[in-house]
Amino acid sequence: MSGTVIEAPVARVIFFEDRAQVIRQARIPLPGGASQVLLAGISPVAVDSSLLARAQGARVDEARINRRWRIGPGEQPEKTAALTESLRKLRAERARKDGKRQVQESRLWRLEKAAELRTESIGLEMTVAPDFADSWRSELSSFEASASEAEQAMAALISEVRDLDRRIAVVEARLRESGPFEPILEAAITVDLTAAEAGEVELTIQYIVPCALWRPMHRARLEGSRVEFQRGAAAWEATGEVWRDVEAAFSTARPARRSEPPLLTDDLLAVRKRMEKQIQVAMREQEISTTGEGQDRLMDEIPGVDDGGESRLMTSSMRVTFLPDGRMTWIPLDSFSAQAELDRIARPERIGAVLRRSRQRNGASTPILAGPVELIREGGSAGMTEVPFVAAGETFVLAWGPDESLRIQRETEEHREVVRLTGRQNVTRTVRLFASNLESREVSFQLEERIPVSEIEDVSVEILGKESTPGLKADEQGIVHHTVSLRPLATAKIQLVYRLSAGSSVKGI
Repeated sequence: MSGTVIEAPVARVIFFEDRAQVIRQARIPLPGGASQVLLAGISPVAVDSSLLARAQGARVDEARINRRWRIGPGEQPEKTAALTESLRKLRAERARKDGKRQVQESRLWRLEKAAELRTESIGLEMTVAPDFADSWRSELSSFEASASEAEQAMAALISEVRDLDRRIAVVEARLRESGPFEPILEAAITVDLTAAEAGEVELTIQYIVPCALWRPMHRARLEGSRVEFQRGAAAWEATGEVWRDVEAAFSTARPARRSEPPLLTDDLLAVRKRMEKQIQVAMREQEISTTGEGQDRLMDEIPGVDDGGESRLMTSSMRVTFLPDGRMTWIPLDSFSAQAELDRIARPERIGAVLRRSRQRNGASTPILAGPVELIREGGSAGMTEVPFVAAGETFVLAWGPDESLRIQRETEEHREVVRLTGRQNVTRTVRLFASNLESREVSFQLEERIPVSEIEDVSVEILGKESTPGLKADEQGIVHHTVSLRPLATAKIQLVYRLSAGSSVKGI
């Protein structure tokens, strides 16, 4: 990597669903003619094909990303480098001592083998010799002395090797305490420029990096009967770059997603033998395709950003610093204040509690994107909730947690019977709800239960009014609404009984 090193701080970052676009700017003096500048400190995961360089006052001939590995003690901190060098010397000394020990071990084996062979030959010579020769005694003593010397030398070397092993273990432990050292992959951008004459050039460099993303995350504050709703964004980045004091923007566009028309396939018609009619039914959950208050179902996890089918770009009014630690940074975008309708609602089939609820209108000129909402009530945190995609001017609901003064319990019972003559099937379900008020004041809340909704003529569903609490009726979606009023320290029982009736040819109820 060669060229004049320049500084080009990050001016703007645009976050997408799964990546980010980094825009750097710099004013640099250039001589007339061709020159080359180098911008270091770039994330090594930057996408090469996304690199774009523009210059005012000069021509950009080429821009490229260069990468290299930084390996060796020279890149380590001073303390770590000293420990690494000490460990290298100790391991080299141990290898040398271990080599000497192996030499002495081999010499001792040869001496023992030679003494064994000489002893066998002396035994053969003794059968014809008149007495034990002095030369034999001298040779055996020499073998014994040499073997003893080799054993002592080998024992000393083994002791030295063990001492080196202990010293190596201590240095390795100190290295682990100082932190792991791994080879560093660094990247830099090289830009070739040509200027007609010497002067100052404004250089803009932009590129896309992965390991960065954002999701909508909002904050709501309830004060009296007004809700202060603040729209925001939660961003994460682990690119290796520090984006300090930058302009942050958040886009719902998907630059990596391809767009292509759907394929057309043949629709084949076939004739088959007429079969006896039989209706197979099954219970299913019906999703309501709408925004705002009508959309009660929320996904457990939002895989992407729901923008309502239209790409949007939102910019924060404040400058933000992002650190490459993978932690969340919350950025406020804008806010609005709305008058809220406050009430309480209970859906015992989903949760055994009575929830506080506010209904307000999106007072902003742009939609609220689907995402979690942090709730603040009475000066403290009230937990978290979620909102769906809410169009501008649409009404939406926020749940502010359970009302501790109200209790509700749900019991169910089912009875099945088949009419013998007609074979008609009847399923009677009974739902009993018990509510209690622990407050010393009268409290009312809205109760919602649901019954199945039939989509075919052979299956009917009706509420048994005589056995149910008076006034229970279901809307077209099968939701039964009922207002419950409880006097101080009072209890109430609500009973819902409905019958599901199907013909004999219907299976699956």
